[in-house]
Amino acid sequence: MTKSIHLLDEEELKLLEKSIGPERDKLLLKILYETGCTVNEAVRIRIDDLDLFGGKINFPAENTKSKKAKTSIISRELAETIKEYLEKKQQEEKKRSDEKPKGQPSNYLFSTRQSGRMTTKRVRQLLQKHGQKAGIGKVLPQMIRYAHIIHAINKGLPLEAIAKQTGLDKIRIIQIYDATSQEEPQEQYIKLFKGDTDKERTLKEYLEKKDE
Repeated sequence: MTKSIHLLDEEELKLLEKSIGPERDKLLLKILYETGCTVNEAVRIRIDDLDLFGGKINFPAENTKSKKAKTSIISRELAETIKEYLEKKQQEEKKRSDEKPKGQPSNYLFSTRQSGRMTTKRVRQLLQKHGQKAGIGKVLPQMIRYAHIIHAINKGLPLEAIAKQTGLDKIRIIQIYDATSQEEPQEQYIKLFKGDTDKERTLKEYLEKKDE
């Protein structure tokens, strides 16, 4: 039996994004959500892995949880956001290198002043801080990954496409969906039949009689 998994809904994701001030942290959230990648994969994204013109992020096999290379699709809006972020990042790094000549600019997309690459521990700390600020509570990186999966399924994307995007196999995707579903099957079918008055009325009547 798969244990229940807490899911961030689309409204909570919007609240979380609005609560984040730093551009780096906001970009990190968007990449985690759009690609459905793990936190380990996110912090290992190198600038060379980005294909902004093609709207893709490449994840080499050595950096993925499955140990298989994958390519995730990103929106044009996110590609443009990454481009703008990189331009500012390069300007800031150049300014720091002029002040302190020692050291080389980081090739990682997400870095800190103390390190060339942001750590997974730091990402978790930041998400928890922003989650508290948004009034959502404790936010974990996997909650954002699961949100991507569930929202994609609910919008009709095929399992094959979600598997390629996230690097998860189809069985695991189904397990996650099952563990995050908060609705009973009868409620889901009422939604499915919505718009078909006869089917919706018949199902509701049946459920009402069943509960009597």
